[in-house]
Amino acid sequence: MTTNDFIKLILDAGSIAGIFSFFYTISEHRKKRAKFSFDFAGSASGNYENNNLEFAKFRWEGTIKNESLTENSIVGINYVIWANKTRTRCRTNGMILSLEDSNTKEKLSLPLNFKPRESKKITLLGDVVLTGSHNEQLFKARKPIQQGSPFLLPEHSWDLTFNDVNHNLFDEKGILRSQKLIDLWWTLPNATRSLNDGNIFPTIKEYLRIFFTWVSYWVKRFFRFLGI
Repeated sequence: MTTNDFIKLILDAGSIAGIFSFFYTISEHRKKRAKFSFDFAGSASGNYENNNLEFAKFRWEGTIKNESLTENSIVGINYVIWANKTRTRCRTNGMILSLEDSNTKEKLSLPLNFKPRESKKITLLGDVVLTGSHNEQLFKARKPIQQGSPFLLPEHSWDLTFNDVNHNLFDEKGILRSQKLIDLWWTLPNATRSLNDGNIFPTIKEYLRIFFTWVSYWVKRFFRFLGI
């Protein structure tokens, strides 16, 4: 082996070591990044009347997991019906105000503090006003189990999202979502009303806000993938 061959081998080994070190560092940082997920154990829903108003009552049971190696807290839990597969829009979104320990039935309150890798079995209860609300149509919408079947199922899935103390929003799978992007899509129809008066600038401005928020969201997800 010549001197040049030996030097080349050392450089190649250094490059390989650098690559392994790079991916190891990413792996370690990813373990420490904030992440909450929720494993569903079951859910139920029904409706009732109170003071001439109709309400939907939801019950979710499952396990909230802090998948990070760092402590974290959940400061908000919401119900949501997603409007697209990328989960950047929703059909409805609201707060869950009642929760309890599934084992002891003890009433709990937010924030919920979690140690590293800690999980908690939680029952979440939500009441949603249906009367005079767009939620009535969403709640009562049904679809056949399969085409031509007389048996019907709820058309929409009422899922959950979790806000941590650092303003991160997670869906039940632990994937980062953007509440700001969700809110902008939700309020977009307010801006488009100006089109009736021939004024396109509020609509253009709102679409630009959505675009830059969408870019910021995906950049954040990229850096999050790297554990940054």
